[in-house]
Amino acid sequence: MFPVLFRFGPLNVYSYGLMLGLGFLAATLVAARDARRFGIKPEAIIDFSFYSLIAGVVGSRLLFILLDWRTYLANPRLILVVYEGGLSLHGGLAAGVLVGIWFTRKYKIPFFALADLVSPAIALAISIARIGCFLNGCCYGLPTDLPWAVATRYVAGLRHPTQLYEMLLSFLLFGFLWLRRTRTAYPGQQFVYLLIGYSVVRIIVESYREVWRLTPFLSVAQLGSLFIIGIALAISVYAKGRARQ
Repeated sequence: MFPVLFRFGPLNVYSYGLMLGLGFLAATLVAARDARRFGIKPEAIIDFSFYSLIAGVVGSRLLFILLDWRTYLANPRLILVVYEGGLSLHGGLAAGVLVGIWFTRKYKIPFFALADLVSPAIALAISIARIGCFLNGCCYGLPTDLPWAVATRYVAGLRHPTQLYEMLLSFLLFGFLWLRRTRTAYPGQQFVYLLIGYSVVRIIVESYREVWRLTPFLSVAQLGSLFIIGIALAISVYAKGRARQ
């Protein structure tokens, strides 16, 4: 594990924070590259990325804290220790959607146009961010004796590298969304595929993660992912109906 990649004098450069920043930068560049095809100015994507970065970090941190509120109630100073992990991607996605709704209304941009545009970029950002999780050692998997098992600084024993599982699957999702971005059947389809695709990725990866479970076969994140799939299907029905009007 490499929680601190390198140091500049007294300044530590944390792998988690660095990869999170690189993920947002890559996502911004990818979305800005295609913006005009959706009738959106690249400058607007840069503005949106700034707002979504702030909202995403706050939303993902807030949900992470709520899911483990006893720990943070006992030690409130840990609330601000985000450079070593502790972000829930579901919370970040929810905050990003809320910011997207506000942003599109403020700048008179169709919501589904923006959502479709940024969907591949979001999958890419998730993939890069998970590299940070791997280097940091958080989000580790269940014990295993597989040849590619890895150690983590948080618990003893060799573990599934679930961070790399999610990194790879999210990158494949990015590739799928990127290759089909010019072949959507209706506005909002890319966004629907992102929500369903990432939820499936998370359900698979959570099966190998060491997390608290509601039942022996269902974690909180898996339940949330099933809920998001339901929302995505409802969005699909709504978006198709709008496209026929």
